[in-house]
Amino acid sequence: MRIYDFDRYVSAIENFPDDSSFTHPDAGLLAEEVKTGCMMGMLLCLKRTERVAFLLGAVFAVSDSVGSNLMDISRESFRQLLSRSRRKVFNHMNGACGHMNPANKCRCSHKVKSFLELGMLDSTKLRYYRPTSRMVKDMLGSRLERFHLSYYEPFLALFREQPFYDPPDVTSWLDKILKQDDLKAIFNLNEG
Repeated sequence: MRIYDFDRYVSAIENFPDDSSFTHPDAGLLAEEVKTGCMMGMLLCLKRTERVAFLLGAVFAVSDSVGSNLMDISRESFRQLLSRSRRKVFNHMNGACGHMNPANKCRCSHKVKSFLELGMLDSTKLRYYRPTSRMVKDMLGSRLERFHLSYYEPFLALFREQPFYDPPDVTSWLDKILKQDDLKAIFNLNEG
């Protein structure tokens, strides 16, 4: 199923039959597969630029200056794309997803049987479950920090290692100039 529109995507997911009584030895794992697959599908409902902004800003928490630089757009444009993409994903999840809003009836665990029957899920070939993989949230801190340390810090260190100059005393300088006889003569300042 390839749907690139939130309304049709939500409708398609909601139209898959629910079965809360379905049992399977790996039911919890399969429900996680459905959840991850659904979230990946949501990302595909975003326009490409919105998807990139969402991943950079919302998932990887890069600043607007970094995000705009990577996307080669203005900081304001990046913030607008990020805001629009967050709003779209939030509206979908808040309006349909039981993980986001317990009042919603859609539950990944209730969709497992439908996904298996439609061939969209295979208990022997999981797409997303990687028992040895770390979570994005676990990797984010160290990778983002490494990115800043390796990319920004050396660049900014060049500026931070410059001498700090005291500002000149413009008032004293101007006073000395105005007291010079040559200047007074040029502008007829001696005449009272």
